[in-house]
Amino acid sequence: MGFFNMIVTISGAIVTAVVAKAMEQKLFAFPLHPMISNADAYLYGNLILFLSIVITVSGVLYYVTFNLQTDRQPKPTTNE
Repeated sequence: MGFFNMIVTISGAIVTAVVAKAMEQKLFAFPLHPMISNADAYLYGNLILFLSIVITVSGVLYYVTFNLQTDRQPKPTTNE
């Protein structure tokens, strides 16, 4: 449990630093998001779009992984 908490804390700090560096370097300052027309908002809109895609892919991966593990477990038998 302590190792898990340490990993969560460190990964949160690393991701925050990576996002800050990406925003500082203006890596996402290009017109990608279809609903944004202001050039000053490209950076934030694309960052949110990218993070939304990461969350969606992570959720699908989680669902597929744990759904497959649940299907592999034997079903309990009832004695009737």
